[in-house]
Amino acid sequence: MRPTGIIEFPAPPDVRKAVWSIVNQAKTHEDKEFIYLEPDIAMKVKSRGFTKRGMIRLPVFQVFLFDVS
Repeated sequence: MRPTGIIEFPAPPDVRKAVWSIVNQAKTHEDKEFIYLEPDIAMKVKSRGFTKRGMIRLPVFQVFLFDVS
């Protein structure tokens, strides 16, 4: 696995609160620039495709996807 982009546009306030509760449980490492999470967190992201380097172009958070099995 490798990073494919950074979501720069903020999510609505209620979503940000939910994110922080998930982040605190799924955090594996943190440095000055990033918080690293377990790779089993899934979300839907709207974008304009990919750049030539394979990064997501203009990603915008849509919704978390939860496995309810």
